[in-house]
Amino acid sequence: MAQAIRNMEAEIQNKKPISLTHIALYGLLFVAVVLIAFGVKSLLSARAGGTTAKTPAGAVVSLSVDKADFDTAEAVTLHVTITNPNDFSIRVLKWFTPLEGVEQPLFTVTRDGEPVTYLGAMVKRPAPTEKDYITLATGERITSDVNLSAFYDFSISGNYEVMYDVTSIQLYAGEDLAQLNKTGHLTSNTLGMVINGSISPKPGSSIPTPAPPTLYPN
Repeated sequence: MAQAIRNMEAEIQNKKPISLTHIALYGLLFVAVVLIAFGVKSLLSARAGGTTAKTPAGAVVSLSVDKADFDTAEAVTLHVTITNPNDFSIRVLKWFTPLEGVEQPLFTVTRDGEPVTYLGAMVKRPAPTEKDYITLATGERITSDVNLSAFYDFSISGNYEVMYDVTSIQLYAGEDLAQLNKTGHLTSNTLGMVINGSISPKPGSSIPTPAPPTLYPN
């Protein structure tokens, strides 16, 4: 192709007559060169866009319930799903998941905008070791069911909101924490529910503050 163009330039310099066939051929060659160059540029751009690295992110928590209206005698069962959205494995401290039960306040719960006190256990633990972390592979998710009414007081009627909310520098294994560039905060969507409790608060009345949770040694 390049040789043909040089031949054309030589013929022009030597002032040789150029046939219509040659002119058409050279025109087609020029168009082909332009199309090839444009195609290579587009391909390189597409490849560059396809290989853009995703920004590492912490685990993603999603909350859901089978219904949004509960009576006081019903268990408020919450489905908690924790997902690893990265293209590499991450390790999450099991203490801050409901996998082995709820042993500290993993949720922020409010009733009509007012905080609801956690009533469950508060387990004191030593520093975590490797066995205390659970590994989530790329795209892996784990789901646990939590009877929230066993840990928070839902006896009072109202509009409740629930959010998974934990913060700890130990949440992720050390090297994972550095790779994720995170400070160890795990949060979720906010879930709204209506509780038809056995107690209806009177306007202007104060609600007794529950006793603080009991501390249990590990």
